[in-house]
Amino acid sequence: SIFRFPGGSHNTLVRKCHGKDFTKNLTEKLNEQGIHIYDWNVDSGDAKGNNIPANILIKNISKDIKDKDGNLKNPAIILMHDCMTKNTTVEALPGIIKLLKDEGYIFEVLN
Repeated sequence: SIFRFPGGSHNTLVRKCHGKDFTKNLTEKLNEQGIHIYDWNVDSGDAKGNNIPANILIKNISKDIKDKDGNLKNPAIILMHDCMTKNTTVEALPGIIKLLKDEGYIFEVLN
């Protein structure tokens, strides 16, 4: 009942291969079937390399949880990766969780 676009809904590769209306059309079809679509809106930056230091990932999130006007994004859905080359992403989690809680965020299940 939940869908996330691989690469995000604004993925330029998908747009180039399938046309500019592909995401919009797919979103409409998924909504018709009662499937909720979530997209990340905060980037940890862990995709930019392997084992980026945990403090850098926390710093990236700290900057990206705010919109251009300085308001906290609500909800904040953070892009992080789980693979063998992302050990520091796991190491950063306690700091990320503390940062988010200190900013007033609560953690909930998507539905």
